[in-house]
Amino acid sequence: MKRDEYGFTLVNFNHMLPISEDSFAFPIHIEQVFFSNDPVSEPGWKVVFKNEPHSRRVEYAKDKMVEVLLV
Repeated sequence: MKRDEYGFTLVNFNHMLPISEDSFAFPIHIEQVFFSNDPVSEPGWKVVFKNEPHSRRVEYAKDKMVEVLLV
């Protein structure tokens, strides 16, 4: 992983870390991203674009409903 001179995050899928059975992530730490080929950088590197959700999620508590605006 590296950042280019414009601040974009680039990842290289040719050098991936092994995934173990103990690998996990909490949902609060997860973001949806998309990868795009970068014609300027070296082969194998992809630019990471974060997805900005434009919807609402409804969460239920014991005695109240909370509506969260995802922006």
